[in-house]
Amino acid sequence: MNKLTGNASKRDIEIERTDGTKKTVICDLFRAERDGDTTQNPYLRPDDVITIKKVQREVTLSGAVNRPGTYQLLEGENLNDLVNTYGDGLTPVADTSRIELVRFVNSESVSGDKKFYGEQAINENLPLNHLDTVTIASRRDLIPVMYLEGAIGVPGNAGTQVSQRKEIRFNAGENYASLVRNNRAQFTSISDTKNAYIVRGEERISINLNPILYDSAYRSDYTVENEDILVVPFHQFFVTVTGAVMSPGRYPYIPDRDWEYYIALAGGFDKERNSFSALTIRDIQGKERSKSDAIPPEAIIDAKNSSFLYYFNRYSPVVVTVLTAIVSYYTIKDLINGNNNNTD
Repeated sequence: MNKLTGNASKRDIEIERTDGTKKTVICDLFRAERDGDTTQNPYLRPDDVITIKKVQREVTLSGAVNRPGTYQLLEGENLNDLVNTYGDGLTPVADTSRIELVRFVNSESVSGDKKFYGEQAINENLPLNHLDTVTIASRRDLIPVMYLEGAIGVPGNAGTQVSQRKEIRFNAGENYASLVRNNRAQFTSISDTKNAYIVRGEERISINLNPILYDSAYRSDYTVENEDILVVPFHQFFVTVTGAVMSPGRYPYIPDRDWEYYIALAGGFDKERNSFSALTIRDIQGKERSKSDAIPPEAIIDAKNSSFLYYFNRYSPVVVTVLTAIVSYYTIKDLINGNNNNTD
């Protein structure tokens, strides 16, 4: 029966026997599947004619029931039957004071109506229409909620820093220490857990999450309150540029950028000191990286003093001075030796 359309009824299927008996069998495949009633799923015989009728009333049940789903109701069956028979009853946390009914067929509005009922609607077996949707609320929905926001749930190697927001429900009296530990998987290397803060109405409360994450005995001074927002900033990494550049220093790390980007931030190469873009790149472990690699966070880019003119201009005055002294020495010596020869 997997080929049935969405409008096909599984509750009213006719099988007309053509073996001479002219007998018509009415089958209810829902009862066969749900209750194991094999009489509702008889064997077919050669030349049997199967007639599948159109569904008359189909409703959806969701929320705090044991068997949520979409069910085809028989004539006379309504809300009580839907909840207790088809839905197999309420769960222990069901809140029967908050029953929602969304109605599209014979609704007052073309976009559908939403109506709210209490437990009395179940007791009185409220009539249901085709395509109605019934939701039984749960007391869990009344549990207070807070939000975890910022650098959470983002892999440490993520190429972009996109703020995330996660809804977290908690029980009254929850301490931030237990809440953070229960959600430790949300924090990665780009989460600045030291400088986190709580937004509570107009108040901003600084909270260092590191003791919570790394000291199992630590207990926070703060209790979680409804609608709190725990903001975790992004950890800012840097790249250090040294050597023969115009402005050596530390520059903000941007994922997937190459060495040329950071050299440009440093004002470019000092052409008098660097030739042919000579440089070395070392990561935070001191391992040398290729110029074709993306620059990792906390790397050091060292622009080499590789220009011949730089070294020449730096040391030529010394060399010229030494050579001048040597020439002067021998010139004076030759003059003295010449005078001595003339005297003789």
